[in-house]
Amino acid sequence: MNHPREILPLDLPGLPRRAPDSHKGDYGRILIVAGSRGMSGAACLAGVGALRGGAGLVRLAVPQGICTAVAAHEPSYLTCALPEDHQGLLSSAAIPDVLELARANDVVAIGPGLGQGDGVSLTITSLLASLRKPTVLDADGINALRGR
Repeated sequence: MNHPREILPLDLPGLPRRAPDSHKGDYGRILIVAGSRGMSGAACLAGVGALRGGAGLVRLAVPQGICTAVAAHEPSYLTCALPEDHQGLLSSAAIPDVLELARANDVVAIGPGLGQGDGVSLTITSLLASLRKPTVLDADGINALRGR
């Protein structure tokens, strides 16, 4: 007979208390470039993770075809629709938009659910050459550098 295992509480560190007179801008601004047609969940999860990790303001920049779905998932982050190609992948036409968005943020994360393709690789390598912010590459952001 199977017996359910006892679930013990995790002893994880909590976030520090926030000052009562502070606002979200005091706790960091992150831009997450993520998602593609069929992989909007990766963008949503990255956004929620950033919020739960304590970021004050989270903006998700996603291909325009998934922007509505990503925005509907969580009202606490902001969304921005970026140009996409015919496959629903981030287009290199998004580079100026991402650079402009990056200027208003402290950190940029690139990759979750972007998919793989020549346009995505070109976009990511161009962004990395131009961004002057702390940048985190994850998932397809790392895949885009394969062979470069």
